[in-house]
Amino acid sequence: MKKLLITLIIVITLITVISHASHAQENNKVGISLLQPSSEDVLGASTLVNSQDGDWGYVTLVIQENDRDVRKWQDLFEQLREKH
Repeated sequence: MKKLLITLIIVITLITVISHASHAQENNKVGISLLQPSSEDVLGASTLVNSQDGDWGYVTLVIQENDRDVRKWQDLFEQLREKH
């Protein structure tokens, strides 16, 4: 029982340390919301949220309930990923 408890503590500690180390890159605290995003909006948002020499700024999207065009949203998310 003691060995199991010690092993569990070590595993949890390692997972926590590795998790924090992988997210240790520079991050911006800047974000913007896009209501009806276009390619130009994605480029402008990328310039804004990554303007402080960091990477991975925040962009939130409002997806209306009646706008369920999967191809449109997939293309947009791919553009956002490329511009991170």
